[in-house]
This record gives sequence, structure tokens and C-alpha cells, in this order.
Amino acid sequence: MKKERRKFIRHKDALHKKSAQDAASYKEEQVHRFIARDGRVNIKKHGLSHYRIFDWNHFLLNATLFRLLLSAGLYFVAVNAFFGGLYLLDESGIDTARPHNFFDHFFFSVHVFSTLGFNDLNSQSLYANILVTIESFVGWCSFGLITGLLFSRFSRPSSRVMFTHYAAVSLFEGIPTLIFRAANRRGNQILQAQISASLARNEMTLEGEKVRRIYDLKLLRSTSSFFNLTWTIRHSIDASSPLFGETEKSLRESQTEIVVLLSGIDDTFGQTVHGRFAYNYEEIVFGYRFVSLFGRDKNNHPIIDFSKFDEIKEAPLIAKE
Repeated sequence: MKKERRKFIRHKDALHKKSAQDAASYKEEQVHRFIARDGRVNIKKHGLSHYRIFDWNHFLLNATLFRLLLSAGLYFVAVNAFFGGLYLLDESGIDTARPHNFFDHFFFSVHVFSTLGFNDLNSQSLYANILVTIESFVGWCSFGLITGLLFSRFSRPSSRVMFTHYAAVSLFEGIPTLIFRAANRRGNQILQAQISASLARNEMTLEGEKVRRIYDLKLLRSTSSFFNLTWTIRHSIDASSPLFGETEKSLRESQTEIVVLLSGIDDTFGQTVHGRFAYNYEEIVFGYRFVSLFGRDKNNHPIIDFSKFDEIKEAPLIAKE
């Protein structure tokens, strides 16, 4: 098996082995992938106003937990520093607060914003009481928004679907077939699972205009009543397939990418979840197939070895006569 892996690595390295001149030319023509490996669009938007491009709600819902908590903490400090500075403008507005002491006014703002109470600090001027009223309202709204964001984030179901790093092309039932695998890393089931695959590539129109066209790939099995373990997805490369007659070289020249989307109902939450992945031309290999994941342990109990999930071996693309 290690020997087959070394052969695969040498095969991939050979695809990019060029002379110094060809390598420089290839580097100039290299285009950043349109779709990231996780299926997200990898294209920057220009020409729109910053307000239309940036969506705070979307950003916070999709941010990591660390970024979300960090953003909330920075907002908390910034708001209290702002109101602390406003309280500082009225030296006699806060009882027992030391004049020109920013921290006394800052911590008074924290008490107001979080409704903890003033302790020995109290507002005594009209100006300070107006600020207390405004800040109390801001704090009430802020805690409501942050609570809503946290609830939306943790109550939203997510899938733990993984896909193989490569899509392989080999014979299946005597027909060249594009093959890749998906697996459910959780112990639950995804009911009424559906999977679709689309191919995107650059083409030239009759008028000489370069366009990027998208084709739907017809899969041998695109639905599953329940998805619990693994799923091998196959697309027959026949005369009706957009991959018919393609080679690794032609896929590179057309900047081909394949986008995969899997969706279904999580049986734990009862809500729809989805997983997505993308393969670019460098991740589509010809003349290889995936090794079997299934086996039995020493007690003859059936097992699935996920350490072999991405493992492939050489396979002929020409049927034996």
C-alpha cells in the first residue's frame, strides 16, 4: 500500500514537472481557484459600497466562537469607554467619583450598562441622569442582540460530512467513471439525503468571448433514505457527460472545478443540514480508484477503517478484452 502511495505522489509530481521556461509560463497563467475546498465562493466583490458588501449579522453568525466572543468583548469595552468619557465631561455629575479620573467614570458606566448597581457611585446632575437613561437603553438592546446571536449560533444544526481529498477516474462496470466518497462523521443519521454535483469550466463562444459555463453531472445514485456511514458517489463519463474526452491537461487548461452539495434532515434536530466540497482540476486524478473501507476485526465484527478514506490505488482506464 505504501508503494502505491509513493506511485501516486510521483504521478502527481510528474504532472507539474516542466522546464524552467514552461514553469515560469505556467506560474503566470495560474489562476486562483474560483471555489474553495469547503465549497465557498472564492471571488472578491468589487464595485459595491462597503455597506452592501459587509453584513455584521452574517459575519457574527459565521464567525468562529473565539471571534464572536472577542467582538462582543471589544464592543463592551468600547461602549463603556465612550460613555465613561461622556460622564467625565461633567466633573460633579457622579457623586464620590474622583475628578479627572477616567477609571471611576468608566466603571460607573459598566455598572449602568450591565445593570449591576452603582455601589457608592451615583448620578446627581441632570446631564449625568440623561446619560444614564440613554446608556441603560443601549445596554438593554445590546444584551438582547448578543443573546440572540449566541442562541442562533448554538441552536443552528450543522453537518459533519467529510469528502475525499481527490476525485478519481477509473472503470466501473466497464465505463470510465468519476468517483469520490462522502462520510458522516457523527453517529446520527441524515435522513432523505440528496447529493448533487456541478462542473464549471472556461469555454470560448463562437464570437470569441471567454465564458465560464456550469453543467450538472448526472450521478448513478443521488439520493439515500438515510446516510449514516459512507457514500460512494459515481458519475459515468459517457457521450452525454461534460467530462467525455477530457484529460488532466484539458481540465487544467479550462480551469475545471466540480462543486458537490449534500443535504438532508438531521434526525437529532429534525432540521435540514448540508455539506459542500469542491474539487479543482489538480484534485481530479485519472487511472486511480479508492480502496475499500470495510473489513472485520479479530472478533469477525464488521468495521469501517476511516484511515483509508482518502487512500487510492492504480486502476486501468481501458477495459480488458
